[in-house]
Amino acid sequence: MKYTIGLKIGSKYGFGDVKSLIKKGIAWGFNFFEITVSDLDQIGFYQNLTKQGIKFGVHVPHAFTPQNPVALCATISPYQEEAERWFKKSINLAQKLQAEYLVIHPDLPKIPEGNSRYPEGMIFAKTRQSGFDRLIKLIKNYRGNIALLAELMPNSDYYNHNLAGSLKLKKLTGINFCFDIDHAFEVDRNIKSVINWYQGIKNWVKIFHICDYDPKIRGHLPVGDGKINFEKFFKSNKLDSNQKFILEVLPYSAKSMEKDIVGSREKLIKLLKNEKN
Repeated sequence: MKYTIGLKIGSKYGFGDVKSLIKKGIAWGFNFFEITVSDLDQIGFYQNLTKQGIKFGVHVPHAFTPQNPVALCATISPYQEEAERWFKKSINLAQKLQAEYLVIHPDLPKIPEGNSRYPEGMIFAKTRQSGFDRLIKLIKNYRGNIALLAELMPNSDYYNHNLAGSLKLKKLTGINFCFDIDHAFEVDRNIKSVINWYQGIKNWVKIFHICDYDPKIRGHLPVGDGKINFEKFFKSNKLDSNQKFILEVLPYSAKSMEKDIVGSREKLIKLLKNEKN
């Protein structure tokens, strides 16, 4: 079975500008990168990389405050037009780079009572339903030849935060998925629940986001540094051919960056070899 192991590159996934991070990644043997349009400039640099055989996926930008209204495709904020512009910018970037997919973050149509990530949450709550409806319309109206995927989300502040939510989103839009194992484990720290979620949507999972999670530390840990039982997950699931795994590892420091990222790739390769046996 052939696997692609790529690297997510962005302002918080390394130390330094995106160009230098990609150059480091290439030196470490990566030839696939997931990028975000809000982190990029000088498109010619990335287009030249495609001519050298480097491939890309594109992650639609998202943010958490009105001061930075990139806004999860506008499902949680009043900045819907701004968010739709970023969505269109991401599509344009994906087309220029002949990207293999676009990833978006769906969200809840309302804030659960007494629960909000934002001080302004109750104001945002009034716009969530219209924002969610617009996101559904964006997905349904998307006609590009680049696959549009919805990422699993980590808690009940999000729409796509469990198997039932994923199936509902699939029914509403027909969209396929990016299976984020870190997020799924945050929802329910029982690996059996993570496996059940994957098995419920496995026919529509096109890529994986891979990093580890420890509730006492953080998410986006190097593989093996958290509490996720990756061995059980991969042993329990027969994966499709040509599967893509995107490392979302947030290094501990600039000094440990290569060790954290390359070490995670080596552990993932070992896990995948065991899955085949």
